[in-house]
Amino acid sequence: MKKFKLLFLSLLLISTIAFVACSDDDNNKPTNSTIVDVAKSDPNFSSLVKALSITGLDKALENNTASFTVFAPTNQAFADLLIELKLSSLNDVPKET
Repeated sequence: MKKFKLLFLSLLLISTIAFVACSDDDNNKPTNSTIVDVAKSDPNFSSLVKALSITGLDKALENNTASFTVFAPTNQAFADLLIELKLSSLNDVPKET
């Protein structure tokens, strides 16, 4: 009888965890935001937005029908790059780079 109770409680715990984990209460609805829209909405990516504009890549990434994956560097990453390249601004970086 003791084993049955332990088994029953184990199954109850597992089913409760599964039920809670699978609930649909997160309200994560897909949006029609583009990568550029998302970057513009976060001040930590203002250097990325500027770099995209300088290179013209912002136009490509504003396409809602295209599928892109972007590893977006923060402003600090751009600042570190400029220091490493010994440049003073993003405008000094060659466009092809």
